[in-house]
Formats: sequence, structure tokens, C-alpha cells
Amino acid sequence: MATYQSVTSEDRIDVVPYLDRAKASLRAAAALRTASLPADAATRAHQACVHAERALLATEKRSPQDLRGVHRMATLHFLQTGQIPREHLAAVEKLAVLRARADDLPAGAVTAEDAGEALECAAAFVAAVEEWLAANGFLAPVASDGGAAR
Repeated sequence: MATYQSVTSEDRIDVVPYLDRAKASLRAAAALRTASLPADAATRAHQACVHAERALLATEKRSPQDLRGVHRMATLHFLQTGQIPREHLAAVEKLAVLRARADDLPAGAVTAEDAGEALECAAAFVAAVEEWLAANGFLAPVASDGGAAR
């Protein structure tokens, strides 16, 4: 089964739900870090990246089934091509390893410092994705007062 379709100028691409989920995951990661739950914070930080990658892939009508497929496809289409700054590739991959350690290895300790770095990396990646989406016409311009321009 194909995971994408051709995108034409007639298509309406809505990336906002993915970006909203990414930002919600960042807020959850911050709350979990504050609650001294670093493993859960790291997992939510990585999930924020997955939602941001899904926003990128939505611009091409691509929708892989699982998070590994999402990352592979986003890497091929956006990170390795330099559309999103390449430094984010290593950061997102590091978050995936941290998430696997947090989720799959009960003894794989995730420290508060790890969680803080994960949150910073995820926030930077989501911001880079949001900037790319805005620059490429997939988000409404933001007015100087913080609201969407009309």
C-alpha cells in the first residue's frame, strides 16, 4: 500500500494538528521533567519530534505507519536534503535512542540532565519545523501581536 500521493496546487495541506500535538508533547515533557519523571519526559520530548516530522511529511501527503517509518522518511526528504538544518538529524536520533532506553530498559536510567537536554533538542527541532512550514506557506503568517494575520 502506498504511503503517499502526488501533491498538486489544488490540495489543501493541514499541518496544524501535527504541530499542535508536537507542542502539547513538549508541554507534557516539561511537566514530567518538573515532576521528577525524567524517563517519561524524554519519551514525550521524542514524541514531539515525531509529531513535527509527521507535519513535514503531511506536506507531501506521506503518512508512514510507525514512528521509525516516520523518522526514516522525514530524514530522507527533509533532514538529509538540508531543508531542515542537519544538526537536528543527530539530535532527533539521539532522542530516539534515549526513548528506547527509557521505554524498553527498566534499568536504563534516564537522568534529569538527560531529560533537560531532550527537551531542549526537541523544542529546537519543533521550532525549526515550524519555521520551515511557515516559510513554505503551510502555516498562516503570525502577526506581530502574536495572533495569526488575517
